[in-house]
Amino acid sequence: MNRIDSSVRNSARVRITAKIAGTAVLLWAVMVLTTCGAHEPANHHALPEFYSSADDIPTSGADYPGTEAYDREIKKVMVAWNIPGAVIAIAKNGKLILVRGYGYSDYEGRIIMRPDSISRIGSISKTLTALAILRLCDEGKLNIDDRFLNILTEFRVPDSGDSRINDITIRQLLNHCGGWDRSISSDPTNDGMIIERNYGLSGPPTRADYIRYTLTKELDFNPGERFAYSNIGYLILGSVIEKISGEKYEVYVRDHVLAPMGVYSLSIGYEHLEERVPGEVKYYDPWYDDSLFSGEGVTPRPYGWTNMTGIDAAGGWISSAIELTRILTAMDGSRTAQFLSQTSMNDMFGNPGLPEWSGDKSWYGMGLFVGPSTGRWGHGGSMAGMQSNMYRLDNGYVWVVITNSRSEDPDGYSNALYWAMTNALGSGIDGSSDDLYDEYPSVHTPPRGY
Repeated sequence: MNRIDSSVRNSARVRITAKIAGTAVLLWAVMVLTTCGAHEPANHHALPEFYSSADDIPTSGADYPGTEAYDREIKKVMVAWNIPGAVIAIAKNGKLILVRGYGYSDYEGRIIMRPDSISRIGSISKTLTALAILRLCDEGKLNIDDRFLNILTEFRVPDSGDSRINDITIRQLLNHCGGWDRSISSDPTNDGMIIERNYGLSGPPTRADYIRYTLTKELDFNPGERFAYSNIGYLILGSVIEKISGEKYEVYVRDHVLAPMGVYSLSIGYEHLEERVPGEVKYYDPWYDDSLFSGEGVTPRPYGWTNMTGIDAAGGWISSAIELTRILTAMDGSRTAQFLSQTSMNDMFGNPGLPEWSGDKSWYGMGLFVGPSTGRWGHGGSMAGMQSNMYRLDNGYVWVVITNSRSEDPDGYSNALYWAMTNALGSGIDGSSDDLYDEYPSVHTPPRGY
């Protein structure tokens, strides 16, 4: 099973037609199809039954018109899929109109999930990486059609390697068409133990280790030929950001992407339970595996096995649901001035023209799933102990949901969670008449290691 999964696994998706705010809208739901490779999980520990009924689930956050629909739908999913905690945030026209916490951020400690609880966000991190790359393009420091190995000159394809890797461009990495297909070959982010042994590492692989390892592997198709979701492609982009900017990846994203949006609390997460930042949830997952940290042995997958530092640009960020809506409302221009140039916006949301994989007239732009119109976009994330989804709809609603477990059937759970939010939104929601962003300000926090 993969260390980090996207909102789309092996390009499988389902079509959903729903009526939102009186308009029929085609919605794409996500199916996280986790598959096991050569490295099987060490063992399985069934999670406790968290709730026997929806009445057992505590809530936090103020009640507003429409809140009852979310309470009903989210609690129903939590009971059905045995999820300890969830948080939602909804914005419209640049205003935060509803925030709600459900269940517990720490079930054993009976710590209530708060609307501003912090969680890993998985592959939503890729949206931040894409924004950073396009920001560098707007600053005139990077050409999107540059070959990545012409920038990352510290890496090279070995003589016995696949020469096609030399031709992969930044654009192709952003569009997930670089040539790696994890349904054919293994996802390098899942090969941490192999990389540790191959390179004699004393701890988890770094981003550079993952890249070096990948350059020894054959591509699965010619670069630019088709779409295949790729974590390693976005790790490479993280190193491109560092090389071009001269700053650490996390620092550049915080200072040049998030700060201009008025977002200050995001950071790269830590690997261990005791390293959680203030307000961060506890993650629940039934699978245990060998820790990447020497001497730790078998640990719960969210702690020790998940390498937050090494996968930073592909899935390492932590955030609250509220902060993610801040990012979305900055991206769509409803809360702040347009962040990127129009050229970069066109690149980010535009259809790259790759062979269609879903049959629903949608596509992957740059760091976002888009379609069937450019007004509808978002991303999801799934990894051990969490699930996240963020969407911007054609009618201007923005919504985010994050849970601190992902169930033993991630594909079915992801779809159920999407349906819950879709059903609750129904014909729209008024929510608070005041802007709740004022109640939940973005607080400056130091980046990792500072």
